[in-house]
Amino acid sequence: MFIVMTLLVWLGLGCAHEVAANVSPYSYMVKYPWIVKIHPPIVHYAISVPIISLAFELYYILRKRSNNTLAIILHVLSILVITVAVLTGYVVHKAISAIPVYVEAMHILHIHQRIGFYILAMSYAWLFLIIIYALKPYKYLKIFSIILLILICCFVFYQSYLGGIMVYDYGLGVNIENQDWR
Repeated sequence: MFIVMTLLVWLGLGCAHEVAANVSPYSYMVKYPWIVKIHPPIVHYAISVPIISLAFELYYILRKRSNNTLAIILHVLSILVITVAVLTGYVVHKAISAIPVYVEAMHILHIHQRIGFYILAMSYAWLFLIIIYALKPYKYLKIFSIILLILICCFVFYQSYLGGIMVYDYGLGVNIENQDWR
């Protein structure tokens, strides 16, 4: 029930952040498609859930306990959220490709997209290691899966840094009024 309520609040807050702007006849309003509003809330889950999953993994290693059901649910949830975040990012990239942006922002966008696909591939490799470890619990598989999860979290941090640069420095994905556009 808590998860359902969280998702409903998240969906409501994620879709209600647009601010109306007064557009004069001498200005141009960059209007993004509706799909652009879905990507940011999903991405925030894709940032937090793998980090929480890593925290649970490290906790269980330090306590010398095996993973419980909650940790497994977090692992699966992080892979699902990363998959949805990459898919919505891909759709958003296709949707905003016709909107004029700075060349630097487009370069960062392509790096951001490429790293997203790397994170997705590493997530599925991590899932594969978790499944193999469940079938044959070798210690080196567990160590390698933890290293891969740490690497995924590092890539997620860099990915979110690039996303912040695109939004806050270049205004990509934000409906803004541009007075200089003619």
